[in-house]
Amino acid sequence: MDGMLGQLGRAQGVQQQVLVRNGFGYGVIGADLHVFGDGRPVYLLTEAGGRPDLALARDERGLPAQPSHLLNARHAVVDFTGRDREVDDLTAWRDGDDGRAVRWLHAPGGQGKTRLAGRVAGSAAREGWKVIAAEHSPARVVDGGEQAGHDLRVGDADGLLLLVDYADRWPLAHLTWLFSNKVLDQNVPVRVLLVARNEHVWPALRHALTQSGWPPGICTTQALGALPPVRAVRRDMFVAARDCFARHYGTPDTTAIGVPDWLERDEFGLTLAVHMAALVAVDRHARRVPEPAAPREGMTALTAYLLERESLHWHALHGTADTAAGARTAFHTDPHQMRRAVFTAALTGPLAYRDAKAALERVGVGGDTDRVLTDHTFCYPPT
Repeated sequence: MDGMLGQLGRAQGVQQQVLVRNGFGYGVIGADLHVFGDGRPVYLLTEAGGRPDLALARDERGLPAQPSHLLNARHAVVDFTGRDREVDDLTAWRDGDDGRAVRWLHAPGGQGKTRLAGRVAGSAAREGWKVIAAEHSPARVVDGGEQAGHDLRVGDADGLLLLVDYADRWPLAHLTWLFSNKVLDQNVPVRVLLVARNEHVWPALRHALTQSGWPPGICTTQALGALPPVRAVRRDMFVAARDCFARHYGTPDTTAIGVPDWLERDEFGLTLAVHMAALVAVDRHARRVPEPAAPREGMTALTAYLLERESLHWHALHGTADTAAGARTAFHTDPHQMRRAVFTAALTGPLAYRDAKAALERVGVGGDTDRVLTDHTFCYPPT
């Protein structure tokens, strides 16, 4: 299908119907559709914008039963704060004089890459750019209710920004296919922002791009550093996260939730670490859990606290049929099995159903693996 839909998309008034009798259908206008031999798309292109719905399970007190869901960057629960210099740098890159340019933005997990890229994409959309997101299909769990057809024509937009998250997880061949997509062949400025945890794939991709005609000077990389060890910067980020989390706990007054005095430590150089500290502080305040005694708290203790909340939720689901506690009568996976399933999922990342089932069987999760997968999806729905 390479090129066919892209050419059709250039026709005026073109319409597309995607009819699916059984399974999942996907089509695009104004772009190429690269597929595997079995018909599955190699990657999905969608117009960026919006965010997935956040459905929080509640416990018997009406508080979030799984606080960690509030940390998912895709839900953007916390208002974007800080990173002014990085936002300015990426905005200047977007508005440069080059007809097209690519930037590889990389940093460890939890550094705030996805939110930063989302901020830049949102600003571009508000300023008249067409923003398209590319997701690697084999690692993507597709919701059957998602829109099947996508009009990716640029139209009268001022430019095109293609956003690729988790680019380091893409095979090099799939990235090169993406860059050969006719959606990047436009008469307006084109920018491709790839977000990754490392630079491993970048040298090979940069070489492939330069060999195909992209000037070396427009193929650039940018490392996202740790938060500066300045109390004011991390304090502002903590306060913003605290107030946003508190809204989901029904706690309008957050003045009693103080800012800890240990945020300047190196382990809180990650945006995620500061957000975790704020979330734990709000959860403890809402549940009236006393603050731990000295020594001062660290990432290990914060992580353990949130994992304990997850474990309590698994026990509640397995041990009661009280729907007010967020449980279901049909939840048969015991906490030990769920612990293994969650640990395995953390190691493998998103998997297709058959691969996920094989992984659970390989680690010996025990019981009915189909049921474990169903219950795991109930606790951690795809985003």
